[in-house]
Amino acid sequence: MVIACTFLCGCVTQSGSPNTTAGLGIGVGTGAVAGAVIARESGVNPLVGAVIGGIAGGVIGSAIGSVLDNYEREQLASATRQAAENAPVGQRVVWSAEKPPQDKRSVARQSPAPKPSGDARPASTASGWVIPTSEIYEASGKLCRDLQQVAVKDGRSMEQKVTACRNGSGWDIPPVG
Repeated sequence: MVIACTFLCGCVTQSGSPNTTAGLGIGVGTGAVAGAVIARESGVNPLVGAVIGGIAGGVIGSAIGSVLDNYEREQLASATRQAAENAPVGQRVVWSAEKPPQDKRSVARQSPAPKPSGDARPASTASGWVIPTSEIYEASGKLCRDLQQVAVKDGRSMEQKVTACRNGSGWDIPPVG
């Protein structure tokens, strides 16, 4: 897993956006954990599963991370928690990250205008859905559930499959890129 992370993280240059870089790191870690769990449950060496899962997670995570900003990822994560806990297999839990209206009085007081940052929400709106693709099952002593996440922004559709597992206070939802 460390080798896969080192290899994949080394592929990101200084010109990579913060969302892409974060998505890569999160994707590698999440993919490695999911790959190890799946491999162990299938009777395969968990290290092999971790390497394969880390590589796949890095590729997917960097792609989704380059599309969604922090606010949009929060909305997707909320829908993912709701789908993991309550939705029947195959039922969509829809989410949307519409920009809330801005108070014109606060805008008028801003002087000079703030510089845009990598996490500033653009004018476009992201939306999507999460679909549970399995019933809750036990893996490595935890209750887990497989989910499909879909995000649509600027006409671009991204999809990833994640495994969420229950901890003492709720669901561990793999972060979206």
